[in-house]
Amino acid sequence: MATGGRLGVESAAPSTTVRIFRWGALALIAAVLVQAFLGGRGFFLADDDMLTVHGRVGDALLLVAIAHVVVGAVAFRRRQLSRVPLGLSVVLLVLVFVQLSLGYGSEDSRSAAAWHLPTGVLIFGLAVANAFLSGAVAWAPPGPPGGAR
Repeated sequence: MATGGRLGVESAAPSTTVRIFRWGALALIAAVLVQAFLGGRGFFLADDDMLTVHGRVGDALLLVAIAHVVVGAVAFRRRQLSRVPLGLSVVLLVLVFVQLSLGYGSEDSRSAAAWHLPTGVLIFGLAVANAFLSGAVAWAPPGPPGGAR
């Protein structure tokens, strides 16, 4: 599994499967940002067409989350990905499904609408964490203050 380097993947050159997983992690982030824009404009400007597009992008986001878990499972099975990014992908898939249910349920329920926004924020945070842990975003832990060794 993780043999050094990042927590989520081996330190050797990443396989095609891992690269696809990383791009999927970035695609999830981008899609959630688009969702925030579409949902906000649709809600605050009372634009039903924008909310319809928001719903369709949410449907597509569920498909991306499913594909992300499948690719992650393949990479995990090949010992190219650790459990943490794969586990986060599964959690994201469940949350995207819940989010989609809340979104469609918010047409009839204020309670569902009230949970829709914080669930989206949680999804975004976990998607960013997954991108970092899978190596899609390069990072290094902070060094000592002032460059001291």
